[in-house]
Amino acid sequence: WLADQLGGKGDIICLNGISGLSTSEQRWQGAQEVFANYPEIKVLASPDAKWDYAEGKVVTADLLAAYPKIDGVWSQGGAMTLGAIEAFQAANRPLVPMTGEDNNGYLKVWQKLQAEGMKGIACAKPTWLAEVALERAIALAKGEEVTIDDIFPTAVFSDDELAKYVRP
Repeated sequence: WLADQLGGKGDIICLNGISGLSTSEQRWQGAQEVFANYPEIKVLASPDAKWDYAEGKVVTADLLAAYPKIDGVWSQGGAMTLGAIEAFQAANRPLVPMTGEDNNGYLKVWQKLQAEGMKGIACAKPTWLAEVALERAIALAKGEEVTIDDIFPTAVFSDDELAKYVRP
């Protein structure tokens, strides 16, 4: 989605979760595989922001100070994208296409800023995954065999579907 928004070229920053944590590493690996198909997209920096609002805002503010041109933000989600939006606003920089997760704070701000041209996309990390994990943990504690590498569907939505997911 981000590569399409940028027409296959531009300078981006990437906000990762926590280095060494499998979720962060796998998300980053997937992103790098996609960016490899777009040689005119340059990743300026890819620091950890720990899926945290405050870290996302500080890291993005630092990157905005370091790079006069940022065309897009690839974020693993959590609350980092909301922090990135606020860093762009504080720096009086135009908003650029940003990726994120279905954190409702991000969704509400994104919806509000659509009138100003904000473009975004988000995927949902379903809350019911916690139930699946708990059921599997209980089964393991009982000595039962469980699968651990199941892939579950994830909702992905962009500007057109945002209103369906945001909770005012």
